[in-house]
Amino acid sequence: MGELTDLEDVDLADLEEAYYRELMESDDIILEGGGFYQTLRSCFWPTVLQTSEAMLPLLGLCLIIRIVALLRVPRYVVHFVSIITGFVALFMFCKWGIIICVSLAVVGYIILSLAPGYRGTTLAVVSVLFMMGR
Repeated sequence: MGELTDLEDVDLADLEEAYYRELMESDDIILEGGGFYQTLRSCFWPTVLQTSEAMLPLLGLCLIIRIVALLRVPRYVVHFVSIITGFVALFMFCKWGIIICVSLAVVGYIILSLAPGYRGTTLAVVSVLFMMGR
């Protein structure tokens, strides 16, 4: 109960004024420039840069596949380039988790080609077990 009497003596307007004065003097918050320029510099440009870091390599890989497809090379060359660029794209996002993705795909392919009856159920169970073991 003694705490309440201490709080009654404090003027909330003085506390609020002291808080905002300290906030304005703080070096942690940049108040210069403000508005559109500050938003552009601290939000828009970092977003654009991060997006371009992810998308430009993918665009380059797509252009490689498109150029190879237009060169009238044999189909197996186009498929081989497609496989290589797919692995590169997968590695860009999954890093060494690519091993898990590729091994699950190989196991799934083997199950689909060898299991005679319940391929869907077997593949679902193997996939769930694979993810749980990860």
